[in-house]
Amino acid sequence: MQSIMYEHRASREVYDAMCEFFGTSKDVALRRDVMDINEILTGHAYVFHKNKKYRYFQNFSGSTREGFNLKGSDIDIMIWMDCIKVIWRFSQSEHYKCDNYILCFDSSKSPPGYGLLEMLPKHDDYEEYLDERTATIEGKMYLPSSYWKSIMGSRVPKCWLHGPCLMFSDTFDLDIVICIISEFWPPSALTFTKRCQSWLKPELLQEIVRNGCHIVPIGHSKGNHEQAEWRVSFSKAENSLICAMNHCQFLLYGIMKMFLKEAINKSQNEDVKLLCSYHMKTALFWTCQNNSLPECCPENLLKCFWVCLKLVVKWVHEGVCPNFFIPENYMFLGKIYGCAQRKLFSKLYTMYETGFSCLLECPSIQVYISESLTNEIPKPIANNNKPLLAELFMHLEGCCCLRMFNLQNVLCTLKNVKKLLSINLIQIQALMVQKTAIFMLQHMAFHIMSLKQSKNKYLYTAEKLSFRAIKLSVEYGGVSDLLFGALYYYKKNDHQKALAIIKKTKRLLVEPSMIHFAHIPDRSDRVTGNSLSLVERKTFAHSVVILCRVFYIDELVTEQKHSLKYPWPIIRIPPFVFACMLEFLCYRHVDTQKAQSTLEKLSALLTDEHSGYLTLPLREISWQILGICLELSGRFHDAFNAYEKSLEEHQENKIKSATEERMHNLIGEMQKTRNQ
Repeated sequence: MQSIMYEHRASREVYDAMCEFFGTSKDVALRRDVMDINEILTGHAYVFHKNKKYRYFQNFSGSTREGFNLKGSDIDIMIWMDCIKVIWRFSQSEHYKCDNYILCFDSSKSPPGYGLLEMLPKHDDYEEYLDERTATIEGKMYLPSSYWKSIMGSRVPKCWLHGPCLMFSDTFDLDIVICIISEFWPPSALTFTKRCQSWLKPELLQEIVRNGCHIVPIGHSKGNHEQAEWRVSFSKAENSLICAMNHCQFLLYGIMKMFLKEAINKSQNEDVKLLCSYHMKTALFWTCQNNSLPECCPENLLKCFWVCLKLVVKWVHEGVCPNFFIPENYMFLGKIYGCAQRKLFSKLYTMYETGFSCLLECPSIQVYISESLTNEIPKPIANNNKPLLAELFMHLEGCCCLRMFNLQNVLCTLKNVKKLLSINLIQIQALMVQKTAIFMLQHMAFHIMSLKQSKNKYLYTAEKLSFRAIKLSVEYGGVSDLLFGALYYYKKNDHQKALAIIKKTKRLLVEPSMIHFAHIPDRSDRVTGNSLSLVERKTFAHSVVILCRVFYIDELVTEQKHSLKYPWPIIRIPPFVFACMLEFLCYRHVDTQKAQSTLEKLSALLTDEHSGYLTLPLREISWQILGICLELSGRFHDAFNAYEKSLEEHQENKIKSATEERMHNLIGEMQKTRNQ
């Protein structure tokens, strides 16, 4: 009886600690709300190919989508074209219009969960759209997954293939999988609905089946047609299952993920990691469905972890891990066998024998739970996470940047904004809608201004539209958004109005209550109790974001071109640095003495290591801007030194090659000056 009481107490303490580490139920719900509204706003857009317009959709998946905010959490994006559909039997093609490209999934020649995509010659331009690359097997034409991946990879430079994904890993991990949607539930997964009736609500099951699945480009290593095969993905269904769990089950999933990363796969290279996070997720699904978990509540959290770990150990011992949706798909097949299987089982069984204290092998969790598992007097838990407010504002920094920018997509997003305005949204969702609208209006205004018009009446209309867009964005935006108004007037050569806005912005930026991006954790306690919208507008200085595909001013075109080649879609600039740059550019035409004074202030700002107005990851663009301004003022030697400083910093905006080009050109200018 005493041991049971101790276990319950330890579990409760671990639960409280994990709420600090992974977030409370409210934290997780807010993160999911942010992702939900982001998908609504940017979930579909348009791309142009061979003079045709195609609509594509995108969904977020992975740890971030599920509600985690862990260091190293990846961002997974699934993208698919609206015009390509997968069916499971020929009769289902009747549900689609003649302008859809239909592919029939043929699983007869592949292992469970995999199959070939048979091409149905329904259209004259079918082969043209798919670049006329097919695989012929037993007299039938199939779309090979290997060719699909090679085409996607060739169109997105600076990435590499990782399974079915295009992978980027620089400042953060980003996996993009360009897949194909099936709006029908696969026949091989029909048992899923029967098995889960005791676990899930009927309406949730119906929604999961109604949403269908996706087909991703990767074959089975033991299949006869690996280069042509595709895999069935239930990513959206899995997210629905995770969201249906109670918070204790969610924390259990988080513990399983961290135990895998920091204990099981500790000190192992990616190539030799036999178990992955998906196996942990599958174990949790099976234990929930089989009712083999005790009541998953704070007092039983450790016991629930033990049940899941025991199942993983059993799977490794048997060499069989059944997919949750298609149990006949054994996910260890061709991966965990022989000597590697025996070594992994020995390692897991040793951990299993140590009992609950095996969790102490996870450094990230150990600091929270060591007292609970060693029966010592628990110490007060220190919250090492950034406050939720800081986390949410950091997310706003990248709001709506992961999309293809064109006027068609801007209008599409603004239509979504209009629809959402009629819905009762929670604060963070309303703030995201507001920020998205402002973001789109700003960049639409400058995109319109850069278009060359052939007729005066069209030019007048364009100027009127751009002015209204900027006016709205400044009126409803935050402190940093004021600078787009100053940039607008600078482009119109109205330097006095631009300087008036810059002066106001700089005054607001230096107020003690202002929260700068780099210092949110220290100051976020000052704004509790206020609405998020008011906080963002009045006291949060976010970065100035410019899109590399939109022309703003001549002075930053070089950086945009090089950043875009990386490819990197945006350049982020600290607002105070951007304000100083615009102030210098305006004073060049008004008062050269004040222009030099502004340069000295900007230089002092960059050399002050304790400045609260700089974001550390953005120092490379800050030094670059100082170099540009110094070069324009004729101080070539100082400009060269500033460019060298830029190269020494972390390349957040991917402008290293732009800096090198400027330095090369500057050397030529200095040689000309010496020769004269």
